[in-house]
Amino acid sequence: MISGKYDVLNDMIEKVLFDEDQLNELKLIINQLYAGKLSPKELRGHILKQKERDLGKLFELISFFIKSEQPDNSSREFTYKSLDNEVLSKLQEKNEFIEKMGVRINSLVNNLNKKTLA
Repeated sequence: MISGKYDVLNDMIEKVLFDEDQLNELKLIINQLYAGKLSPKELRGHILKQKERDLGKLFELISFFIKSEQPDNSSREFTYKSLDNEVLSKLQEKNEFIEKMGVRINSLVNNLNKKTLA
């Protein structure tokens, strides 16, 4: 199953890299170079533009493929949200308990200090 997906990706990449229209266009431009109608610098510029288009298509293709391979986390997200609510309520309870303990300890320390000073 997985290799089938990669075969599809491989075929799509191959279509981008070996696009017949672009290859024919490149052939015409090379012929123009040999005919003296085009400079080597212009040929390089055209090849770079073609490769830039190819890279753009490849980036789009690969990002689409990666997004399609990511699992659907919507059910997990719901579970995490409900767990987060449970965890938050427990944390809030513990914080309230710690606050009460802190107040109680503070009052005990104050009472102890009063007794030692008196």
